[in-house]
Amino acid sequence: YADSARRRVVTQVMNPGQTMSMVWSPDRDGQWLFHCHIGFHVIPEGARLVAERTSASHAHDALSADAGTHMAGLVLGMDVRAPASWKPAMRTAATSLRLHVTEGKRRTRAARALGYVLQQGDAPAADSLGANPVLVMHRGEPVDITVLNRLKEPTAVHWHGIELESYSDGVAGWSGSAQRVAPLIAPGDSFVARLTLARPGTFIYHTHLGDFEQITSGLFGGLIVLPQGARYDPSTDHIFVAGWDGPEDPPHLLVNGDSVAAPARYTANTSHRLRFVNIGVAAPMKVRLTRDTALVQWRAVAKDGDDLPRAQAISRPAELSLDVGETADFEFRPVAGARYVLTIKSFGKQEPYAVRIRAR
Repeated sequence: YADSARRRVVTQVMNPGQTMSMVWSPDRDGQWLFHCHIGFHVIPEGARLVAERTSASHAHDALSADAGTHMAGLVLGMDVRAPASWKPAMRTAATSLRLHVTEGKRRTRAARALGYVLQQGDAPAADSLGANPVLVMHRGEPVDITVLNRLKEPTAVHWHGIELESYSDGVAGWSGSAQRVAPLIAPGDSFVARLTLARPGTFIYHTHLGDFEQITSGLFGGLIVLPQGARYDPSTDHIFVAGWDGPEDPPHLLVNGDSVAAPARYTANTSHRLRFVNIGVAAPMKVRLTRDTALVQWRAVAKDGDDLPRAQAISRPAELSLDVGETADFEFRPVAGARYVLTIKSFGKQEPYAVRIRAR
């Protein structure tokens, strides 16, 4: 493949019988994971270590001696050793954020309502849960995120698709090194994740402990990295974060914390960025943008937080299949007076999540 045809991705779908050749060049030390992001492929039952799914399934607690709590199956641990001359990049003063992990009243099909609350400045964190916050940061600016666990059980936060130090990666009992391994975040305790964002794009943060229960109860969110100096404008920059509502298979999908979307108004003849995130347990989601039931055109601009080469950043029919752990960005220019429908659907009988868009 020519450079212009190669894919730069964090997550890649592998269909039955398919092969893939990849190159990965580690640029920092630490312990890392290469694994399938389909939940059923990385649990003890999938590796036939246990007979039935437990509440701890897909829990990445490498500290535990119980095989039922390990990540297992399609997972490979990688230990990167830096040469003696290697030194980590210098880090300037960091912006500080506080992210509370909490539980609220049940509000959807899931048996529990778990979520994140972003504390703004010195003001107290909200007591009630809404849609999980979209974290907005800037390229090259260090950010320290203090994760405070207000649950009655341990948790952890993984920063999916982001280059960072291993200790902050969020896999309890593995991230870090043999000399300093990241712990789980115990109830009432906290953990500081140190991020310096290397590239603009769309990313994901999500739990990495007790994943089947915690993820399908709501512990996931979107993370947007902007170029230096850019301002986030939600009127033209739209993110759609999809996950499962409870562990049932086939799934019921929630997008931005809900199964029903409010009508939207987009500024006409203006470029809008549409960011899509799939952080369900398994299965792709199908996205379509139509006008009068016919697909419109949009331009692909990024995949997994990396801008596409010019040869790949082309206009195409507005239809997308996005699998677990993937993000994709598109640009769309609505026509004045036109009405559009954006639908997001997983497999199964659930009605699609549908946003009715009017361009004005």
